[in-house]
Amino acid sequence: KIDCMISKISKWANVNGLSINPGKSKIMILNSKVFVSPLPIIKLDGSEVEIVSNVTCLGVKIDDKLIWSEHVRHVSKNFNAKLKNLYSMRSLPSDSLKTIYFQGILPSVLYAMVIWGNCCDSLLTNLNTYTARQQDL
Repeated sequence: KIDCMISKISKWANVNGLSINPGKSKIMILNSKVFVSPLPIIKLDGSEVEIVSNVTCLGVKIDDKLIWSEHVRHVSKNFNAKLKNLYSMRSLPSDSLKTIYFQGILPSVLYAMVIWGNCCDSLLTNLNTYTARQQDL
């Protein structure tokens, strides 16, 4: 069934004048249950395409269960590092600190939140805590 889908995608790409680079392509099977059967070798234009359980696409870390824990952990870690840098600049005027925070730091947390923001509340707790701390600036 996967081979049939890959074939359809390849045909669609050819009809639309596009080419798919098998070396840059990945296959991820999205499933809430554990996939136990052996995975077939998938080939696209004669080259094997890697089957993965997670991938980063446009800066968003996606896994095959769509649970977002790895992405939220990554965002929290980067957010915390940026806040530490901001704290080291605390001698700057308050307006400058607010500008750095609202134009440089906060957008990196909110990026693609429409996609991953549906994760469970417990994953967002760290981000909410960091955001609340910064409102005191």
